[in-house]
Amino acid sequence: MAGGQAWSTAPTENLNPYQDVLDAQTMLGADGHELKFIILNTTNWGEACKKIPGSEGIWMNMIKKIVPKVLKTTAVPEGTFVGGDMGEDIAQLIIAEDYEILDANVDGQMVYDFDVINRVLPTFYEYGDTTNKSEAFIKVTGI
Repeated sequence: MAGGQAWSTAPTENLNPYQDVLDAQTMLGADGHELKFIILNTTNWGEACKKIPGSEGIWMNMIKKIVPKVLKTTAVPEGTFVGGDMGEDIAQLIIAEDYEILDANVDGQMVYDFDVINRVLPTFYEYGDTTNKSEAFIKVTGI
């Protein structure tokens, strides 16, 4: 899906970050899904945090009212966001977290034996048969 306009340009009542997210949510809704997360490039995140003209609020506050998880990363290309639905029968959103390696030779530190999965980008997995589930995700460009 193409966004209404680049978020770096002056927003209007009909062309703004909130409207692009709302349009994505509407498109997913037509297929019976909800937009439960979006992942923005850090530049676009900053653009969504700009003040709404003639108002005290910012676009991001409006976006967070309709999308429960709004994430940012440099791994998503600037001018693009991805998003989708989540649920036990659809997908699981995996978010990389910082981890600390403990040293068994230092007093007071416990040592755990575990595997580390290194992720650069938040990842989502589809469960089971993916028929009709690809409509649960959306990519929006031109923002």
